[in-house]
Amino acid sequence: KAHVWAWDARPYPAFPGNQDLWSDGDNYLHGHWLNGRGSSRSLAGVVAEICHQSGVTDIDVSGLYGVVRGYSAENSDTGRARLQPLMLAYGFDAIERDGVLVFRTRSGASDFEIDVERLAVSRDADSDLTLSRAPLAELAGRLRLSFIEADAEFAARGEEAIFPDEATRSVAQSDLPLVLTDREARGIVERWLAESRVARDTAQFALPLSKLAVRAGDVVTLPDKGETARYRIDRVEQSEMQMLEA
Repeated sequence: KAHVWAWDARPYPAFPGNQDLWSDGDNYLHGHWLNGRGSSRSLAGVVAEICHQSGVTDIDVSGLYGVVRGYSAENSDTGRARLQPLMLAYGFDAIERDGVLVFRTRSGASDFEIDVERLAVSRDADSDLTLSRAPLAELAGRLRLSFIEADAEFAARGEEAIFPDEATRSVAQSDLPLVLTDREARGIVERWLAESRVARDTAQFALPLSKLAVRAGDVVTLPDKGETARYRIDRVEQSEMQMLEA
């Protein structure tokens, strides 16, 4: 049920790639051209297909956003192995909610504000709220991503991002079996670099069982050095109370 109203006769990917011949190639990313885009899939559609092939049907992909231009997965891979590169590239989480596997693009928006006066007291913890920061020495300050280039000859390409204050020459290399534009690849590697520095800050705290609505995958607001900061909950253990790591 697709309705096409514009099609360019110029061959893809010569257009938009050959800008010496066609000077409007720069407009391709912002224009209405269907050339080279008819085979693209929505991220939600690809994730749903992988889940269905794995026998998982109780899913919710309504919170996924993105376009998959091309993806190569081995037939022997498990559903989890097929989903992992997509999760890394497009920045989304898989969360269990009442028996439904929910896929949700990370937005950073806070779901709950935690009142430190209402934290549970754990005998195993040194304090009600423990905040820690990993040293910069444990982080890679330069990241490189290898991918398949879209809108060109589908050659192997690489994009790199580096912190402005990075002094070392060591590079953390990652490969993704995805077809991406140069801008998309740069956006991915820059997000990875930013997330690696943000993820230095961790929090551990406990909540009473009356706060069971706060679950893994949620983003919470916590007090941090007289201000507030947002943390994503990565781990929850339930006993007589909830022990959370974020």
